[in-house]
Amino acid sequence: AMSAFWPKSLDIFGKVLLEPSFSEEVIEREKIVILEQLKNRDDNPAQVAIHDFMANMFGKHPYGRDPLGEESSIKSITREDLVSHYKK
Repeated sequence: AMSAFWPKSLDIFGKVLLEPSFSEEVIEREKIVILEQLKNRDDNPAQVAIHDFMANMFGKHPYGRDPLGEESSIKSITREDLVSHYKK
């Protein structure tokens, strides 16, 4: 944030970090956005090549995994999953 807005930005960041709401509407919207990103990436040959290269180069290491996740895992995420992960 720009220095003029730093105090307000820090306050907002603190609220988001310490008091997240995990709104169902926002979760569903973000799942749609991520699924659309996966679809768009699969329509781009360069992105497919990069993804395949990373998977072959790094195998099961986190670098070899898709940073967007898998379609099935994105669809299965629930609000309870997020709350549970946050509490850990």
